[in-house]
Amino acid sequence: MSLSILFYKTRLRKYEPIWLQLKLAGTASLAAPLEDHRRIVLAVRKEKTKDIAWKYACLEQKERWKLIDTSTDSLLTFKLEEAELLSYATLTPNDL
Repeated sequence: MSLSILFYKTRLRKYEPIWLQLKLAGTASLAAPLEDHRRIVLAVRKEKTKDIAWKYACLEQKERWKLIDTSTDSLLTFKLEEAELLSYATLTPNDL
Protein backbone atom coordinates (compact mmCIF):
# COMPACT_ATOMS: atom_id res chain seq x y z
CA MET A 1 0.00 0.00 0.00
CA SER A 2 1.48 3.33 -0.95
CA LEU A 3 1.48 6.38 1.27
CA SER A 4 -0.42 8.38 -1.36
CA ILE A 5 -3.45 6.12 -0.85
CA LEU A 6 -3.37 6.74 2.88
CA PHE A 7 -3.22 10.51 2.37
CA TYR A 8 -6.21 10.66 0.02
CA LYS A 9 -8.93 13.01 1.27
CA THR A 10 -7.49 13.28 4.75
CA ARG A 11 -5.73 16.09 6.49
CA LEU A 12 -2.68 14.82 8.30
CA ARG A 13 -1.27 16.13 11.50
CA LYS A 14 2.26 17.52 11.28
CA TYR A 15 4.11 14.40 12.49
CA GLU A 16 1.65 11.77 11.28
CA PRO A 17 3.55 11.06 8.00
CA ILE A 18 6.59 10.01 10.05
CA TRP A 19 4.45 7.58 12.06
CA LEU A 20 2.83 6.21 8.87
CA GLN A 21 6.27 5.59 7.36
CA LEU A 22 7.31 3.80 10.56
CA LYS A 23 4.26 1.53 10.48
CA LEU A 24 4.75 0.63 6.82
CA ALA A 25 8.54 0.28 6.63
CA GLY A 26 9.60 -0.18 10.25
CA THR A 27 12.03 2.72 10.01
CA ALA A 28 11.97 6.44 9.22
CA SER A 29 14.71 9.07 9.03
CA LEU A 30 14.61 12.82 8.73
CA ALA A 31 17.00 15.73 8.87
CA ALA A 32 16.25 18.42 11.44
CA PRO A 33 18.23 20.82 13.61
CA LEU A 34 19.56 19.14 16.74
CA GLU A 35 17.58 21.45 19.04
CA ASP A 36 14.30 20.21 17.45
CA HIS A 37 14.98 16.49 17.93
CA ARG A 38 13.41 16.22 21.38
CA ARG A 39 10.19 17.87 20.22
CA ILE A 40 9.99 15.61 17.16
CA VAL A 41 10.62 12.45 19.22
CA LEU A 42 7.86 13.38 21.67
CA ALA A 43 5.47 14.15 18.80
CA VAL A 44 6.11 10.81 17.06
CA ARG A 45 5.65 8.97 20.36
CA LYS A 46 2.32 10.78 20.74
CA GLU A 47 1.29 9.64 17.24
CA LYS A 48 2.07 6.04 18.26
CA THR A 49 0.00 6.47 21.42
CA LYS A 50 -2.97 7.92 19.51
CA ASP A 51 -3.10 5.11 16.94
CA ILE A 52 -5.65 2.88 18.66
CA ALA A 53 -6.38 0.77 15.55
CA TRP A 54 -2.70 -0.17 15.24
CA LYS A 55 -2.59 -1.05 18.93
CA TYR A 56 -5.57 -3.40 18.61
CA ALA A 57 -4.08 -5.00 15.47
CA CYS A 58 -0.86 -5.68 17.39
CA LEU A 59 -2.88 -7.04 20.30
CA GLU A 60 -4.70 -9.48 18.03
CA GLN A 61 -1.41 -10.64 16.51
CA LYS A 62 0.14 -10.93 19.98
CA GLU A 63 2.88 -8.45 19.12
CA ARG A 64 4.41 -5.59 21.08
CA TRP A 65 6.59 -2.90 19.50
CA LYS A 66 8.98 -0.34 21.01
CA LEU A 67 9.76 2.94 19.32
CA ILE A 68 13.54 3.47 19.26
CA ASP A 69 15.06 6.79 18.25
CA THR A 70 18.69 7.64 17.50
CA SER A 71 20.12 11.04 16.85
CA THR A 72 23.39 11.88 15.12
CA ASP A 73 24.15 15.48 14.23
CA SER A 74 21.14 16.62 12.21
CA LEU A 75 19.83 13.14 11.33
CA LEU A 76 17.04 11.68 13.44
CA THR A 77 16.17 8.01 12.88
CA PHE A 78 13.20 6.09 14.23
CA LYS A 79 12.86 2.32 14.31
CA LEU A 80 10.16 -0.05 15.51
CA GLU A 81 11.65 -2.94 17.45
CA GLU A 82 9.72 -5.97 18.60
CA ALA A 83 9.59 -6.03 22.40
CA GLU A 84 9.01 -8.82 24.85
CA LEU A 85 5.33 -9.63 25.04
CA LEU A 86 3.76 -9.47 28.46
CA SER A 87 1.26 -12.09 29.48
CA TYR A 88 -1.35 -11.98 26.73
CA ALA A 89 -4.21 -12.41 29.19
CA THR A 90 -3.35 -9.16 30.97
CA LEU A 91 -2.25 -7.16 27.91
CA THR A 92 -4.30 -4.08 27.05
CA PRO A 93 -3.87 -1.53 24.22
CA ASN A 94 -2.31 0.91 26.70
CA ASP A 95 0.55 -1.56 27.25
CA LEU A 96 1.58 -1.44 23.58
